[in-house]
Amino acid sequence: MATPDAPALTSDQIARLADALREWARRHPEPDTPVLEFAGATPLSPREIANAVAQMSEDGHNFVRMVEFGQEVVPFEGILAGLTGTRGATA
Repeated sequence: MATPDAPALTSDQIARLADALREWARRHPEPDTPVLEFAGATPLSPREIANAVAQMSEDGHNFVRMVEFGQEVVPFEGILAGLTGTRGATA
């Protein structure tokens, strides 16, 4: 699924991403309002994105792929921090 520039997420990272997305959806002021649409697909709400990644549905795979490519710009830990609101926290 990944390229040399976009390393594949491990199963542990996908589980951590699903947890972070659930937290993001829980804190989102409108967790059932669509915020993301993949080409030709139904728009997804924060709650639906979290569920899609947790279940690794087609939309979940698409979201994971987007995160894999996003690592080229923001490291995985930074992506999680952005979702959970822990930017600037040290590990």
